[in-house]
Amino acid sequence: MAGGNQGDAAPRPAESDRRCGDGSAADRGGDPASILESQRALEWVRENVTWDNPGSRKPASQCNQTERWWRIQEALYSQTCGALHNDAVTKDFKHDRPQAETLLAMTSALLRNVPGTSA
Repeated sequence: MAGGNQGDAAPRPAESDRRCGDGSAADRGGDPASILESQRALEWVRENVTWDNPGSRKPASQCNQTERWWRIQEALYSQTCGALHNDAVTKDFKHDRPQAETLLAMTSALLRNVPGTSA
């Protein structure tokens, strides 16, 4: 499912790393802005990959390799969207610093796997 222009530069969520916090006692958790940057990077991925979208009904065991990559980015995207607390399900989601760092690291790693980029 290619949608965007692969000539566009891949996003770099490095700024998110700074926003995750400095580990001090005053740092109460992951800054929503860092998670939002991961979400934007994942939106870029969704628009620029050629991975097949298997839909929600295909069993994971029957997905080909590109469909499995799609599901990985889809799960990450869903988790980052939950940080914005836009609905009844996500209104109580809380992301602490380690969770924000994990989302950032996983997003950065996934960007390395987008064909045609050197993220």
